[in-house]
Amino acid sequence: MSFGVGDTSYEFMEITTKIGCPVNCLDYCPQEVTTSRYSGKRTLSIKDWEIMLNRIPKTLPLVFSGFCEPFANDKLVDLVDMAHKAGHPISIFTTLYNASRIDVEKLVKYQFLVFCLHLPDGKAMKIPLSQEYKDNVFTVLYNVRNVSFCIMNDRFKSLNRENITRGISIKPKRFRFCYKFDNPQFTLLPNGDVSLCCMDFGLSNILGNLLTENYVDVKRRFLARKRTTFKLCSQCSYNLSPLRALVDSVNRQNEKHFHLFQSSVRS
Repeated sequence: MSFGVGDTSYEFMEITTKIGCPVNCLDYCPQEVTTSRYSGKRTLSIKDWEIMLNRIPKTLPLVFSGFCEPFANDKLVDLVDMAHKAGHPISIFTTLYNASRIDVEKLVKYQFLVFCLHLPDGKAMKIPLSQEYKDNVFTVLYNVRNVSFCIMNDRFKSLNRENITRGISIKPKRFRFCYKFDNPQFTLLPNGDVSLCCMDFGLSNILGNLLTENYVDVKRRFLARKRTTFKLCSQCSYNLSPLRALVDSVNRQNEKHFHLFQSSVRS
């Protein structure tokens, strides 16, 4: 169970800490398209992050995930610390690839809305299983009480973003409904660009830039456009009938409350 990325019931923004993910889950993650279309600084710097944070509402949850493994940026813990001190609810989706023992010991001290650990499956996602990596996994398990998991094994269901981004024939469908138009879930890039959402690996829908304008202005412009001009939406898995979207939302909320109840019983 996880809510955060993939949960359309609330507004948040994903943070891409670097362009060019070293994990290379290429069966499902079209990194070659993202890296070829991107321009500008490829690593989110402390200086630029400070500028961007000042342009983001303090109540907006920030999810360190986006289009790259967060630990690909060796300043990740500092970036998280800055977001935490600014008052943002924070989440992270990570493989722990490239994370040091010291990094992880620092990271688990923060309160996370969502901490999703992406585990190796031996096929789509393969990383060195060093002793340090194993120790880091157990550090998370022992210290993060609400940790959730993702694994791209035979039960994994793709959102088809790999084919959409690579231009492999996808039958377009009429736009029906997406909660992301009511609860924007933009993806921030290291150069300050704000992309439409987690499905926009092709970077075809850049809405603004947080080095030059405020989040509220980008959001206002997006809400004015809404569903009229985004080709991506005609191919997207989040484009559902209103009834199906409602059922999915209710199921997620029930699951969320069940896990919160379980946590309260344990404590």
